[in-house]
Amino acid sequence: MQRCIFLTSIGLSSTNVADKFFKLAKKYKLFNKLVIIVTTAAVGKSKNKYCKLTYQEFKKLGFTKIKFVNLEKNISRDLLSSSVIYVAGGNSFKLLKYTRIRNFRKIIEDLLKRGGIYIGASAGSVIMGSTIKSCSVFKRDENKVGLKDFSGLNFVPYEIYPHYKAELNLAIKEYEKVNKIKVARLKDGECIIL
Repeated sequence: MQRCIFLTSIGLSSTNVADKFFKLAKKYKLFNKLVIIVTTAAVGKSKNKYCKLTYQEFKKLGFTKIKFVNLEKNISRDLLSSSVIYVAGGNSFKLLKYTRIRNFRKIIEDLLKRGGIYIGASAGSVIMGSTIKSCSVFKRDENKVGLKDFSGLNFVPYEIYPHYKAELNLAIKEYEKVNKIKVARLKDGECIIL
């Protein structure tokens, strides 16, 4: 079974990323399968404008079975049968907290084993790395949930830095040196496909 992870800054809002995802979805015949949009990190959850936009983007691509899930409330059985899980952006600390509470790592592993696709947008990409420490160091997100352990889900052996701009390069290089870690920089409109 093919397994695939898309790490992005802005999800399917980028034509480049949407085209790559569409080709894989077509190749693996995923259009009649269930898509889950995880809204846990987003302010306003399924009412968040970016979550609504993502829903519309999936519809434009030809998906018809699309559901929202908030890990703060519970684990939906739909997660266990979905073929695409899209984790929306927002607060990385909050998202990581609830992925741990709900054992979401296991859900992602199962998704990948059955040939599904994981798409992370911003915070949804950040949590897939080895750590989310840079969120604290660069003050990208506020740690309102009091997270002490910044270890990520570790699907990739480096940190993910979405919304990267060239003026941050020196600071990130210093961060890499001090913390002895590689940081993958993701500009808006780019993706890492694993």
